[in-house]
Amino acid sequence: MRILDDIRSTLRGLRSKIPYLAVALATLAISMGAATAMFTIVNTFLLSSLLYEGADRLVMIWATHTETSKMEVDPRLPLSPGAFTDLRESGRNFEQVAALVAEAVNVTGADEPRRIHCLFVTGDFFPLLRKQAAVGRVLGPEDERPDATPVVVISDLYWRSQFDSDPGVIGRAMKIGGREYEVIGVLPADVHFSESLIAADPRFSKPVDVFAPLILGAGASERGFRGLVVVGRLRAEAGLEAAQAEVRAYARDAAERFPDTDKNYSMNVV
Repeated sequence: MRILDDIRSTLRGLRSKIPYLAVALATLAISMGAATAMFTIVNTFLLSSLLYEGADRLVMIWATHTETSKMEVDPRLPLSPGAFTDLRESGRNFEQVAALVAEAVNVTGADEPRRIHCLFVTGDFFPLLRKQAAVGRVLGPEDERPDATPVVVISDLYWRSQFDSDPGVIGRAMKIGGREYEVIGVLPADVHFSESLIAADPRFSKPVDVFAPLILGAGASERGFRGLVVVGRLRAEAGLEAAQAEVRAYARDAAERFPDTDKNYSMNVV
Protein backbone atom coordinates (compact mmCIF):
# COMPACT_ATOMS: atom_id res chain seq x y z
CA MET A 1 0.00 0.00 0.00
CA ARG A 2 2.97 2.32 0.60
CA ILE A 3 3.78 1.99 -3.12
CA LEU A 4 0.24 3.01 -4.07
CA ASP A 5 0.46 6.01 -1.76
CA ASP A 6 3.72 7.02 -3.43
CA ILE A 7 2.17 6.68 -6.89
CA ARG A 8 -0.84 8.80 -5.87
CA SER A 9 1.46 11.46 -4.43
CA THR A 10 3.54 11.51 -7.60
CA LEU A 11 0.45 11.82 -9.78
CA ARG A 12 -0.85 14.72 -7.68
CA GLY A 13 2.50 16.49 -8.11
CA LEU A 14 2.49 15.91 -11.85
CA ARG A 15 -1.07 17.20 -12.17
CA SER A 16 0.04 20.62 -10.97
CA LYS A 17 2.78 20.70 -13.61
CA ILE A 18 0.64 19.66 -16.59
CA PRO A 19 0.91 23.06 -18.37
CA TYR A 20 4.69 23.02 -18.10
CA LEU A 21 4.86 19.38 -19.19
CA ALA A 22 2.64 20.09 -22.19
CA VAL A 23 4.92 22.91 -23.33
CA ALA A 24 8.02 20.80 -22.74
CA LEU A 25 6.67 17.79 -24.62
CA ALA A 26 5.43 19.91 -27.51
CA THR A 27 8.79 21.61 -27.80
CA LEU A 28 10.61 18.28 -27.67
CA ALA A 29 8.32 16.88 -30.37
CA ILE A 30 8.97 19.85 -32.64
CA SER A 31 12.71 19.61 -32.08
CA MET A 32 12.89 15.86 -32.61
CA GLY A 33 10.74 16.04 -35.73
CA ALA A 34 12.82 18.83 -37.16
CA ALA A 35 16.04 17.02 -36.31
CA THR A 36 14.81 13.88 -38.09
CA ALA A 37 13.62 15.84 -41.08
CA MET A 38 16.81 17.86 -41.46
CA PHE A 39 19.46 15.24 -40.67
CA THR A 40 20.61 14.54 -44.19
CA ILE A 41 20.97 18.17 -45.16
CA VAL A 42 23.16 18.56 -42.07
CA ASN A 43 25.04 15.44 -43.16
CA THR A 44 25.49 16.81 -46.67
CA PHE A 45 26.75 20.22 -45.59
CA LEU A 46 28.49 19.54 -42.28
CA LEU A 47 29.65 15.93 -42.04
CA SER A 48 30.49 14.99 -45.61
CA SER A 49 33.29 16.39 -47.72
CA LEU A 50 31.97 19.31 -49.74
CA LEU A 51 32.86 19.35 -53.42
CA TYR A 52 31.94 23.00 -53.85
CA GLU A 53 34.05 26.04 -54.57
CA GLY A 54 34.86 27.93 -51.37
CA ALA A 55 33.19 25.29 -49.23
CA ASP A 56 34.70 26.85 -46.11
CA ARG A 57 32.41 29.86 -46.67
CA LEU A 58 29.22 27.77 -46.59
CA VAL A 59 27.11 27.89 -43.43
CA MET A 60 23.73 26.81 -42.19
CA ILE A 61 21.44 29.18 -40.30
CA TRP A 62 19.16 27.68 -37.68
CA ALA A 63 16.50 28.96 -35.33
CA THR A 64 16.86 28.09 -31.65
CA HIS A 65 14.17 27.99 -28.98
CA THR A 66 14.70 29.03 -25.37
CA GLU A 67 12.83 26.03 -23.93
CA THR A 68 14.87 23.46 -25.84
CA SER A 69 18.04 25.26 -24.82
CA LYS A 70 17.05 25.04 -21.16
CA MET A 71 16.42 21.30 -21.51
CA GLU A 72 19.79 20.80 -23.22
CA VAL A 73 18.11 19.52 -26.39
CA ASP A 74 19.89 20.16 -29.70
CA PRO A 75 18.17 23.46 -30.59
CA ARG A 76 18.59 23.41 -34.39
CA LEU A 77 15.22 24.31 -35.88
CA PRO A 78 14.15 25.51 -39.35
CA LEU A 79 13.54 29.19 -40.06
CA SER A 80 10.29 30.95 -40.90
CA PRO A 81 9.85 32.44 -44.39
CA GLY A 82 9.81 35.92 -42.82
CA ALA A 83 13.16 35.43 -41.11
CA PHE A 84 14.66 33.96 -44.28
CA THR A 85 13.39 36.85 -46.40
CA ASP A 86 14.79 39.42 -43.99
CA LEU A 87 18.23 37.80 -43.96
CA ARG A 88 18.19 37.41 -47.71
CA GLU A 89 17.40 41.07 -48.29
CA SER A 90 19.51 42.73 -45.61
CA GLY A 91 22.11 40.24 -44.35
CA ARG A 92 25.39 42.16 -44.20
CA ASN A 93 27.72 39.19 -43.76
CA PHE A 94 26.09 36.88 -46.29
CA GLU A 95 26.87 36.99 -49.98
CA GLN A 96 23.91 34.70 -50.71
CA VAL A 97 21.23 32.90 -48.71
CA ALA A 98 19.00 30.09 -49.97
CA ALA A 99 16.10 28.09 -48.52
CA LEU A 100 15.23 24.43 -49.03
CA VAL A 101 12.13 22.30 -48.45
CA ALA A 102 12.04 18.55 -49.13
CA GLU A 103 8.96 16.57 -50.17
CA ALA A 104 8.04 13.18 -51.57
CA VAL A 105 5.94 13.76 -54.69
CA ASN A 106 4.19 11.72 -57.36
CA VAL A 107 5.28 11.78 -61.00
CA THR A 108 2.58 10.84 -63.50
CA GLY A 109 2.65 10.51 -67.26
CA ALA A 110 2.93 7.72 -69.81
CA ASP A 111 4.19 5.17 -67.29
CA GLU A 112 2.80 4.09 -63.94
CA PRO A 113 2.83 6.84 -61.30
CA ARG A 114 6.09 6.93 -59.35
CA ARG A 115 6.98 8.34 -55.98
CA ILE A 116 10.10 10.48 -56.19
CA HIS A 117 12.07 12.75 -53.90
CA CYS A 118 12.01 16.46 -54.64
CA LEU A 119 13.98 19.31 -53.12
CA PHE A 120 12.33 22.71 -53.56
CA VAL A 121 14.99 25.42 -53.51
CA THR A 122 15.06 29.19 -53.85
CA GLY A 123 16.81 30.75 -56.82
CA ASP A 124 20.16 31.39 -55.10
CA PHE A 125 20.72 27.74 -54.18
CA PHE A 126 22.81 26.59 -57.13
CA PRO A 127 24.63 29.92 -57.56
CA LEU A 128 25.45 29.72 -53.84
CA LEU A 129 27.03 26.29 -54.37
CA ARG A 130 28.88 27.60 -57.45
CA LYS A 131 27.49 24.71 -59.49
CA GLN A 132 26.35 24.64 -63.11
CA ALA A 133 24.38 21.96 -64.93
CA ALA A 134 26.09 19.19 -66.86
CA VAL A 135 23.33 19.48 -69.46
CA GLY A 136 21.08 22.54 -69.86
CA ARG A 137 21.01 25.01 -66.95
CA VAL A 138 20.35 25.10 -63.23
CA LEU A 139 17.58 26.96 -61.42
CA GLY A 140 18.05 30.68 -60.91
CA PRO A 141 16.30 33.65 -59.28
CA GLU A 142 14.12 34.16 -62.37
CA ASP A 143 12.52 30.72 -61.81
CA GLU A 144 11.36 31.76 -58.36
CA ARG A 145 8.86 34.35 -59.57
CA PRO A 146 5.20 33.36 -59.06
CA ASP A 147 4.50 33.95 -62.78
CA ALA A 148 7.51 31.95 -64.02
CA THR A 149 7.13 28.80 -66.12
CA PRO A 150 7.32 25.74 -63.80
CA VAL A 151 10.70 24.11 -64.39
CA VAL A 152 12.83 21.39 -62.79
CA VAL A 153 16.42 20.21 -62.75
CA ILE A 154 17.03 16.48 -62.40
CA SER A 155 19.86 14.62 -60.74
CA ASP A 156 22.45 12.70 -62.73
CA LEU A 157 21.23 9.41 -61.27
CA TYR A 158 17.60 10.12 -62.15
CA TRP A 159 18.65 11.16 -65.67
CA ARG A 160 20.51 7.89 -66.17
CA SER A 161 17.88 5.63 -64.64
CA GLN A 162 14.72 7.23 -66.03
CA PHE A 163 15.89 8.89 -69.26
CA ASP A 164 18.75 6.61 -70.34
CA SER A 165 21.16 9.57 -70.23
CA ASP A 166 19.34 11.16 -73.16
CA PRO A 167 20.57 14.75 -73.70
CA GLY A 168 17.26 15.37 -75.44
CA VAL A 169 15.59 15.36 -72.02
CA ILE A 170 15.89 19.17 -71.99
CA GLY A 171 12.45 20.58 -72.77
CA ARG A 172 10.64 17.38 -71.82
CA ALA A 173 7.57 17.67 -69.60
CA MET A 174 7.23 16.05 -66.19
CA LYS A 175 3.94 16.03 -64.31
CA ILE A 176 4.79 16.34 -60.63
CA GLY A 177 2.07 16.43 -58.01
CA GLY A 178 -0.51 17.09 -60.71
CA ARG A 179 1.41 20.09 -62.11
CA GLU A 180 3.39 20.09 -65.35
CA TYR A 181 7.05 21.10 -65.22
CA GLU A 182 9.63 21.51 -67.97
CA VAL A 183 13.04 19.85 -67.54
CA ILE A 184 15.71 22.53 -68.02
CA GLY A 185 18.85 20.84 -66.72
CA VAL A 186 20.72 17.80 -65.49
CA LEU A 187 23.12 18.12 -62.56
CA PRO A 188 26.71 16.89 -62.58
CA ALA A 189 27.29 13.52 -60.96
CA ASP A 190 29.08 15.11 -57.99
CA VAL A 191 26.06 17.21 -56.99
CA HIS A 192 23.72 15.04 -54.98
CA PHE A 193 21.77 14.87 -51.74
CA SER A 194 21.44 11.60 -49.95
CA GLU A 195 17.76 11.67 -49.03
CA SER A 196 14.60 13.69 -49.28
CA LEU A 197 14.18 14.23 -45.52
CA ILE A 198 10.64 12.99 -45.03
CA ALA A 199 9.75 14.52 -41.69
CA ALA A 200 9.78 12.06 -38.79
CA ASP A 201 10.16 9.04 -41.13
CA PRO A 202 13.81 8.01 -41.50
CA ARG A 203 12.88 4.96 -43.62
CA PHE A 204 13.03 7.18 -46.70
CA SER A 205 16.72 7.39 -47.47
CA LYS A 206 16.89 7.60 -51.24
CA PRO A 207 18.65 10.21 -53.37
CA VAL A 208 16.87 13.43 -54.23
CA ASP A 209 15.68 13.01 -57.82
CA VAL A 210 14.36 16.42 -58.79
CA PHE A 211 15.04 20.04 -57.83
CA ALA A 212 12.18 22.51 -58.30
CA PRO A 213 11.79 26.22 -57.51
CA LEU A 214 10.62 27.10 -54.01
CA ILE A 215 8.17 29.93 -54.64
CA LEU A 216 7.29 31.75 -51.43
CA GLY A 217 5.19 34.44 -53.11
CA ALA A 218 2.73 36.07 -50.75
CA GLY A 219 3.95 33.79 -47.94
CA ALA A 220 7.43 35.32 -47.91
CA SER A 221 6.63 37.33 -44.77
CA GLU A 222 4.97 34.46 -42.86
CA ARG A 223 6.48 34.03 -39.39
CA GLY A 224 4.25 31.50 -37.64
CA PHE A 225 5.39 28.56 -39.78
CA ARG A 226 8.99 27.38 -39.47
CA GLY A 227 9.94 24.87 -42.12
CA LEU A 228 12.81 26.29 -44.17
CA VAL A 229 16.29 24.83 -44.04
CA VAL A 230 18.56 27.79 -44.77
CA VAL A 231 22.09 27.74 -46.16
CA GLY A 232 24.29 30.74 -46.77
CA ARG A 233 27.61 31.76 -48.23
CA LEU A 234 29.64 34.20 -46.17
CA ARG A 235 31.13 37.25 -47.84
CA ALA A 236 34.87 37.07 -48.45
CA GLU A 237 35.57 39.62 -45.71
CA ALA A 238 33.06 38.18 -43.21
CA GLY A 239 33.91 35.75 -40.43
CA LEU A 240 31.71 33.25 -38.65
CA GLU A 241 31.68 35.31 -35.44
CA ALA A 242 30.42 38.38 -37.30
CA ALA A 243 27.67 36.36 -38.97
CA GLN A 244 26.74 34.84 -35.62
CA ALA A 245 26.48 38.25 -33.99
CA GLU A 246 24.39 39.53 -36.89
CA VAL A 247 21.75 36.79 -36.80
CA ARG A 248 21.45 36.93 -33.02
CA ALA A 249 20.99 40.70 -33.13
CA TYR A 250 18.37 40.19 -35.82
CA ALA A 251 16.59 37.58 -33.67
CA ARG A 252 16.47 39.95 -30.69
CA ASP A 253 15.01 42.68 -32.87
CA ALA A 254 12.47 40.26 -34.39
CA ALA A 255 11.44 39.14 -30.90
CA GLU A 256 10.54 42.72 -30.07
CA ARG A 257 8.81 43.45 -33.37
CA PHE A 258 6.94 40.14 -33.63
CA PRO A 259 6.39 38.94 -30.04
CA ASP A 260 3.51 36.65 -30.96
CA THR A 261 5.76 34.45 -33.09
CA ASP A 262 9.40 35.29 -32.35
CA LYS A 263 9.74 36.20 -28.70
CA ASN A 264 11.13 32.80 -27.63
CA TYR A 265 13.49 32.32 -30.56
CA SER A 266 17.10 33.14 -31.31
CA MET A 267 19.33 32.11 -34.23
CA ASN A 268 22.60 30.31 -34.75
CA VAL A 269 25.11 30.03 -37.61
CA VAL A 270 26.98 26.74 -38.09
